[in-house]
Order: sequence, then C-alpha cells, then structure tokens
Amino acid sequence: MIAHTLEGRDQCAACHSADALAALPASHQGRTAQTCLMCHEVSPTTPALVAHSIEGKESCSACHGAGALIVLPATHEGRTDRMCLACHDVSPVQPTLVAHKTEGKESCSSCHAEAALVALPETHEGRTDEMCQACHDVSPVVPPPIAHSLASRSTCSACHAEGALAMLPTTHQGRIDQTCQVCHEVSPVAPTLIAHKTEGRATCSSCHAEGGVVALPASHDGRTDQMCLVCHKIAPVLPPDAPHALADRHPCASCHSEGELAGLLPATHEDRTEATCELCHQVVADGVPSIPHKMEGRTDCTLCHETTE
Repeated sequence: MIAHTLEGRDQCAACHSADALAALPASHQGRTAQTCLMCHEVSPTTPALVAHSIEGKESCSACHGAGALIVLPATHEGRTDRMCLACHDVSPVQPTLVAHKTEGKESCSSCHAEAALVALPETHEGRTDEMCQACHDVSPVVPPPIAHSLASRSTCSACHAEGALAMLPTTHQGRIDQTCQVCHEVSPVAPTLIAHKTEGRATCSSCHAEGGVVALPASHDGRTDQMCLVCHKIAPVLPPDAPHALADRHPCASCHSEGELAGLLPATHEDRTEATCELCHQVVADGVPSIPHKMEGRTDCTLCHETTE
C-alpha cells in the first residue's frame, strides 16, 4: 500500500530510487513511475497531519522517536527526518497561540486539564506538559496589564462584564473570575494619584478630556467618569489651600513664580497653566481675617507685626 496521498507526488522516482529517500528493492530495477500504480494502491488511511508549525522544527526526530516526546509506531522503524514531510502534510488548522506569558507557568496541566480552569479537548488526551509548547507558540500580543490595585477587588466581573463598567471582548465569553489573573498581571506602574479633592467634582471629564484643562492620554479613549475612581485614588497629601482670597489676584504667576513674592513653583507644576490653579488649590476655610486698619502709609507691615517662622 502507498502510505501517502499522490496529490503533487506523481513522480515516484523522486523519492523511491537509489540515493533518494527510499531505495527500491533489486526486484524493481528498471521499473518506471508509470508501472507503480499498476501494482501499488493508495492506502485508504492517510497519514496524520502535522498538528503544528514546522518552522524551526526540521529535526522531527527531536520530538518524535524513542526516548522523545512521542514514540513512533513500529511501522516507522528506520525512517529518517527527511522522510517525514514526504508523507505527512502540515495541518491547515494551526494550534491556538498561548495567550499569556509562560515564565513560571510551565506546568500547563495545572490550569489546562479536566476539572481545572480550562478543560482540554478530547484530541489532547494523553498529552503531557512537555508537549504543550512543542505545538503552541506564545502569542506576540500579550494580555494588557491590570491598571489598578487588586485590593478588595477579587470579583473582576463586578466591573468587567456585559452591562458593567468595562465590556469584555467576545474572545472572553465564558471566562470566569478565576481565570483573569492567570493571563493578566498587575501593572508595575500604578495609576497616578488624584492631586485634589473630589467633593463636588464627580464629573471628571469636565476638566480631564480633549479640549478640557488636562487632556487624557490616548490609552483612556472611551473611558467614562464612572471609571476614574476605580483606578485613580486620592493622594494622601492634598494641595495646600490658598491662604488668601482669589478675587482680583490673577494671574497667579505674578506672585507664584521665580523672583516674585511666593517664589518658584515646584518642579511638579511645570507646564501647568493659570486655569489649573483653582482646580486643585481651594481658598482656606472661613477665609482670611481682614486687615482692621487703613493701609495708606503702612506698606512696611514689619513695623508693627513680627514675622513668625
């Protein structure tokens, strides 16, 4: 029986002849390709398809052979690497890509197995952890990191689900809370802290948006006001209140800049504009006491008032 298909293989002598893949027996000397099918019929059982990419895997015997991942059947005794693709075609359906990092996750069966997070298909029965990455390559697109703290947030579906704050993609249908951190890791870069009070400022997009006081980064496209405080926490140290009234005291830089009354602003305030000052700095509660006397001729306050450290 001919153990492979004949499609694209009508020149039998290309593989079956002296110095080719399989030498013909002496009894076949002088026979031509035209005589092959007069005696040899194609097997009704076609060779199994190669279930993985062969790029960088030209040495089939590294995985398929005695003492390797997969033992070859007795019928393949004496066959060489060069013979494999003469019979076995690569499957048009390639293995799915591994959607997460594999460092520290070499024991695939701890998550991918019966009664584990993801059940394997029946075709994978008997396969071992060592076989997984022989077929499945890691996706070049890794899952996005989790952009917020997970403290008290073990139920991911409370925010990430249909009808919740963030809709999941269709590829995540059927996934459960337990699978989230298998693929998604917490970002080492925490969201920036909110540098001002939030009372009366529930509509973040009134200031933080395209055309607002502070433009949002491209990564925030499509995010809503409800999402802000899910990731961004209020700084434990808030901006100091303004110890004076703000009416008729603009621009702020006339006092708060290098060489002026209040001196240079901190480096964190670089590129901030006049419009941002009152967004963070509020007037001191109850205001500042009024000066109980006239100011004419009294421009040197230290004549009467001692300075305090």
